[in-house]
Amino acid sequence: MQGAELEALRRLLFFSPPEAAALISGTSEQAWRRWESGARAVPDDVEEKIYDLVEWRKTAFETASGL
Repeated sequence: MQGAELEALRRLLFFSPPEAAALISGTSEQAWRRWESGARAVPDDVEEKIYDLVEWRKTAFETASGL
C-alpha cells in the first residue's frame, strides 16, 4: 500500500491523522504521517485493519440504504 492510498482511505473513514494513529495502529501521529508521506512503509497489520474498516463502512452503508 502506498502512502497516498492510506491517506485516501483514512479520509474516507473521516479520521484525522491522530485519530487514525490511535484507533487503527496504536502508534503516534508522527508515525502515521510518515506512512502517508511515503517516508516509511505501511505495516501489513495497518493495511489489513484499514481495509477491514473500509469494508465494514461499505457494509454499514449498504445495510442502512437497503441495498
